Amino acid sequence: MQGELVVSLVPVRDGTQEGLEIKKLLNIVAMSAALSFLAAGFAEAATYIANRAIGGGNANISVTTDGTLGILKSANIVDWNITLTHGGDVFVLKGPVSGANSDHLVLGSALSATANDLLFDFSGSGLFLIQAPYISSSQTFWCLQATGCFDTDGARAEGLLIGHDQTNPVASQTYSGVQTIASLQTAVPEPATWAMMIIGFGAVGSMVRAARRNAFSAA
Repeated sequence: MQGELVVSLVPVRDGTQEGLEIKKLLNIVAMSAALSFLAAGFAEAATYIANRAIGGGNANISVTTDGTLGILKSANIVDWNITLTHGGDVFVLKGPVSGANSDHLVLGSALSATANDLLFDFSGSGLFLIQAPYISSSQTFWCLQATGCFDTDGARAEGLLIGHDQTNPVASQTYSGVQTIASLQTAVPEPATWAMMIIGFGAVGSMVRAARRNAFSAA
């Protein structure tokens, strides 16, 4: 879990009813903050997005990982939605969550993720391939290759194909070194975090109302 959170519950030393209610209120606030922190601390899926020009084509990509940082493998890619356009043709590659019309393969150590970006090392070794209807179908794909994906002559490049490679050309763009492929989509609180916050705020509201009622009765 990233970071640390130390929560100190307020000790009850004031024996009056009003003092007890106020300290209960402060304790509820502290516990609510702790629960929200814990909910946010669990590993969350990360979605990286970009609009990439590739030769004469284009790939509008959204790739979702399981939140792993560092070198990524096939198991770390959990979904994708990639709109390919080339020569007037359009095709959308969809992952298991988005529509499941394609498959993926990650080999080597070239693909990695940071807290902000999805990266690919074209000077390294490996590939990241998303292809319909399945890997090695010789049909529609989007691929990042440092070694062997769509160009077996050794070109370090990004490429896309719509249709079949025997009838349509591959659009490609060569690269060198580590390139930023996509950037993290702006994060929003996960449902679990919202739930914890709502519960906490509701409890705080109830305690405030109870404290006011008790103070009014005592008066």
